[in-house]
Amino acid sequence: MCCMQFNFLFTSTAYVAPLLSIWQRELVIDPSKIASRYLSKAFWLEFIAALPFPQVLGASWYLLAFSRQVACWREICNLQSPVCKLQYIRCQYIDSLRKSWFQSSNITNLCNPSNNFYQFGIYAEAVNNNISSLPFLQKYFYCLWWGLKNLR
Repeated sequence: MCCMQFNFLFTSTAYVAPLLSIWQRELVIDPSKIASRYLSKAFWLEFIAALPFPQVLGASWYLLAFSRQVACWREICNLQSPVCKLQYIRCQYIDSLRKSWFQSSNITNLCNPSNNFYQFGIYAEAVNNNISSLPFLQKYFYCLWWGLKNLR
């Protein structure tokens, strides 16, 4: 159904194509020409350029905040090198050694932005509010809100 709506929308939306002169214009109503225009690289570049800046800013902030959290975990793991293995950081890796390391490492307290062990900078808010564990829509709107808040 979605593909049919997409097909109908883009093949039934005419556009004005410039001709050789800037004064001459042509209304394009041929579905194949309309489809080829919307599937061209130029259209997608314009579409991406038209994305709202706060969404892009907020999404970047979210990804960088998560990477700062992982960097903190890696730093703690490197400090406890013989006991900790970097694979312990991956969510898919579950065994008894990982659980015992997690309980003895104090990683949750050390990687807390209120602790001065690791500098999170502008990403401390995301770590404090535990953004990565929120449902998708809450993450999306929180990041959008953060992007809008920082446009001032």
